[in-house]
Amino acid sequence: MDALNTKLEVLVDELGRLEDSIAQTVQKVDGLIERAVKEQELSSRDYKKILWDLDDLEKIETDLEDKYGKKRFEIIKTRQELRRSLIEKIDKKDEKAKLILSTLLNSKALSPNTRGGSVIGSSSENDEEFMVHQWMLTPKDLEYDRTAKPLGSGAFGDVFKGKLRGKDVAIKKLVFQELDEQTLTEFKKEVAVMAKLRHPNIILFMGACLATGNLSMVVELMDKGSVYDRLHDEKIKLGLLTRLLFAKDTALGMNCLHTQSPSILHLDLKSQNLLIDENWTVKVSDFGLSHIMKTGKTTGKVGSPLYMAPEMLLDKPYDTKADVYSYGIVLWELFTQLEPYNGFFKTFDEMMDGVTRKGKRPDIPEDCPPKLKELMQACWNPDPNNRPSFSKILSSHILDEIIIEALISPKNDLGRAVWKEKFLEKVVVDWKDFLVTFSNKVGFPIPRDPDDIQMQCLKELVVKKSKEGKEEVSLEDFGKMLEWFGPLEKGSGILRRIEAQLRMKGFFGDIETQESEKILNGKKKGAYLVRFSTRDPGCYAITVLSKTGVLKHYRISHKAGGKYVLGQNEYDSMDALIKAHKKELYLDSPLGGSHYDSLFIAYDKKLATQGYMDTDQIKHK
Repeated sequence: MDALNTKLEVLVDELGRLEDSIAQTVQKVDGLIERAVKEQELSSRDYKKILWDLDDLEKIETDLEDKYGKKRFEIIKTRQELRRSLIEKIDKKDEKAKLILSTLLNSKALSPNTRGGSVIGSSSENDEEFMVHQWMLTPKDLEYDRTAKPLGSGAFGDVFKGKLRGKDVAIKKLVFQELDEQTLTEFKKEVAVMAKLRHPNIILFMGACLATGNLSMVVELMDKGSVYDRLHDEKIKLGLLTRLLFAKDTALGMNCLHTQSPSILHLDLKSQNLLIDENWTVKVSDFGLSHIMKTGKTTGKVGSPLYMAPEMLLDKPYDTKADVYSYGIVLWELFTQLEPYNGFFKTFDEMMDGVTRKGKRPDIPEDCPPKLKELMQACWNPDPNNRPSFSKILSSHILDEIIIEALISPKNDLGRAVWKEKFLEKVVVDWKDFLVTFSNKVGFPIPRDPDDIQMQCLKELVVKKSKEGKEEVSLEDFGKMLEWFGPLEKGSGILRRIEAQLRMKGFFGDIETQESEKILNGKKKGAYLVRFSTRDPGCYAITVLSKTGVLKHYRISHKAGGKYVLGQNEYDSMDALIKAHKKELYLDSPLGGSHYDSLFIAYDKKLATQGYMDTDQIKHK
């Protein structure tokens, strides 16, 4: 007990000396800066000398602050040990322990933190000091990549690529570099909250530097940039599924923020603040900084006007529903891949009047899925009380249903039911799990023979192997299969249609345009193949080497249960279409050698060896 008390007193004395050293160093720094500002007649050499001295002083300041933080932490641990020891002694009516405790509680040297005004003895402050020690960085911890261009720029600062202790990171150097005491306290509180957050859809906070001139935050590096960058880059094509998964990731991240106690408001939710990692997972970033900029108020304009809720534009009180409004605008942007309002407003005043008084919102395209349109409109409802919370959006599974219905057309209602029954929240499932659900819902028995040809054909269309070698079915591939061979009905009709199509001479299935040209290159004129259209599920294409030796592509329009359409002509089957245009398109000889051919040859030979067919009479159809 005595040893702990003596150690504590020594530590506090050392802390006081560190405070004095820091204060003296800061005073010297301020003096140098004041001299540089006032003395305009200084030579270039003198200015360089000032900068040199300033650099040395800042390094000393950084080292002192680092020692100060460690010393504070050591005091906290010693105080905790002393308190426990004192309580044990007091319980045994130790008068000396009571005296030490009384001195401890009344000592100004031991209780208050003269630099920050907080009480060291407070348990909550102990925790906070510990957290600050954990995340606080110094300028020398950060290494900027001077060769790389800035990763981005926003209202709160510029983002640079760099390293933190050897790890690639993103460093956001904040635009506000001089904070008053109250704002700095708020900033520390916000950063302490960020440091505790762990969620797959929240950017990982790695530390912050509070040194004036180097005020910055460090987060994980997101390799693929922002959702905004991807949406509005004409060279990049994002499928609807990817964009809808971005929407769900965003909702999950925002729900994490809003369900904290107390809730964390983002206040600047937009596609620029949604970042994409190497696995195409979206993570919410830049939350909390708007709160710092508004210094604790719950009114006032913060964030980006085009995404901003009417109540914020009007300087009225707001809450988490302001973020929900912004999410509605993000949903519209994800679907249309256009800028919010697409240039409809010419001035800020026009936008203010349109959004707040006239209730103007972005025009929703006619091809927007009904439930997605419904969700957008609910999110940007003018009355915050009528907007859904992120918890409600997720628990209702409306995003999951939107994803399913966007990838499987209404004509394949049974297909939608197959996926919703067991796989509502998933976009990729195990093949065996899928097959059981598919067969039960559609009503056909799973063959005992693992080499059953219809099952092999189905697998060719919907199964892909994961990196780990697992056979998986994606919602996207299932939806494409239904468009090509649906509508899905009870029984095994769709399996028969798949087998018949894959057996067709010259059918190559899922290959790209360039691959089809490569396959036909060097073949005789009139050779052709049929393939799926990789752009439009349900549609097909015919690639042929024409009379003139030029490769030509003909698109065949088709949807589940519909006709096969070439130009203005409609046909009941692909065979009928090819026969009708054989001469016109110079479709002389269907090309063999597709990977489906080897599948059927192997299966037919197996049947022959089992006595079902004479091997000499096998003719591959």
